[in-house]
Amino acid sequence: MNEETPGTSNSEDVQFDFKFIHDARHQSIEYLREELARLKKDNHPLLHSIRRKILKDRTIQADRTQRHRERAAQRAKQDRDSKETEYRFENTHRISELMEEATKRAEDMEKSMTHEYGLVDITKAIVAPLTFDSTKKTLRGRGGGLLIEPASYFNSNQNSRIPEFKLNLAFDNVRIRADLDAILNRPEARRKVYSIVTIQKPKLIIDNKSFKHGEDVYAWNTTFGNVLARLEITNDKLVHLKGSNNWDSRQITATLEDLEEGRVVINKQKGKDRTH
Repeated sequence: MNEETPGTSNSEDVQFDFKFIHDARHQSIEYLREELARLKKDNHPLLHSIRRKILKDRTIQADRTQRHRERAAQRAKQDRDSKETEYRFENTHRISELMEEATKRAEDMEKSMTHEYGLVDITKAIVAPLTFDSTKKTLRGRGGGLLIEPASYFNSNQNSRIPEFKLNLAFDNVRIRADLDAILNRPEARRKVYSIVTIQKPKLIIDNKSFKHGEDVYAWNTTFGNVLARLEITNDKLVHLKGSNNWDSRQITATLEDLEEGRVVINKQKGKDRTH
């Protein structure tokens, strides 16, 4: 690279300074014409001087640009190496943590399985489970003294009544509308209420007969028949009847509609049992 200072000129450089302009006044016409001819032929020392200066400036600028690019590439390489080292360390550390956690979970699962199934005798013959007849009243003493709770009202005598609804199909034909009204308002489609029931905790009123919470009454439904049970009023829509005798585990849960429609009947303990 040329180490000359920019702006300096050699012996062939010519500059049109004030002295040259002042001296040109005293030059002959022939001399000035020769200078002009050299300029036209691109052979004047001034043109060569300017070209050398431009070339030198371009070389210096290219050298500066090259060094700047080399320094930028070096910094980028250093940053990349630093980030790569950092990410590699974080990745290795995270993998080791996951391996430790997986190993710990595997050990815990193995301990749990050993604790849960370690005492199971897989060589023991499979025996069919015991079956019991839960329809009888007395449940004590069968099956090694196990006490079996029979099916409750909700899963043995469910209310399948369809709720009331009315369709307005806007038929123009009078005969069609009359037939629809006859079908929708037929007596068997309506809800049948046999008793007037009011539940006001701690009191149950059925057809003006009052029953107290905790009172022993006779209850009847299609599943158990007559049951001597203790009345428990849960809320204003639900009552619970549980066998009063120690050996009787039968239970009946009745809603307000069950009592009104006669699916569950409650009577006082006095008098004869109601039979159906």
